[in-house]
Amino acid sequence: EPLMKRSAAFFLALAEDAAPRLTEDPDSSRVLELDHDNFRSALRWSIDGGHAETALRLGTALWRYWMLRSHLAEGRKWLVEALALPSEDPTTAVRARALMALGSITYWQNDFAATGKHYAQALTIFRTLEDRPGMAEGLYNLGFIHLIERDSATARTFYEESRAIAQDLGDDRGVANTTWGLAMAALQERDLESAR
Repeated sequence: EPLMKRSAAFFLALAEDAAPRLTEDPDSSRVLELDHDNFRSALRWSIDGGHAETALRLGTALWRYWMLRSHLAEGRKWLVEALALPSEDPTTAVRARALMALGSITYWQNDFAATGKHYAQALTIFRTLEDRPGMAEGLYNLGFIHLIERDSATARTFYEESRAIAQDLGDDRGVANTTWGLAMAALQERDLESAR
């Protein structure tokens, strides 16, 4: 047990350290592939032992790796198991981020109904916590789902709220993303001037 605890902590740190680089350098996922079995062992130990936070954090850190290396079904299974673990407090940022990760995996599986549900649950938690960066991301993600569903009016509502938070936080990337989203919503409505 102490050995597995140390091992899980080590591989959690490795996954969380690598996660931000996966967005900028998808090739860095090859390094994680070498330890995929170790991540599986850490997840299995965490879930079987009821170590919810470790399991949720691991799943969150690994979601983009699973997407890049075509392990979507496996990643979904792990996150569903982790999110099903009993928790003293169901409204934590860790849980909200795991729901966002699961929503992102189901998005890449083209299961948009599940994606919308997971993103909405995450946003509810972020709102409860008054976690403004989390709210901005959750609103953006939900806007994107409504855009895919060709509901541009609802998408615009989410993008506008997300953009206001991003501006308030000085988050240039968030402002850029939501500006793109608002342009896409305008395009759907054939409002080329606004889109421009």
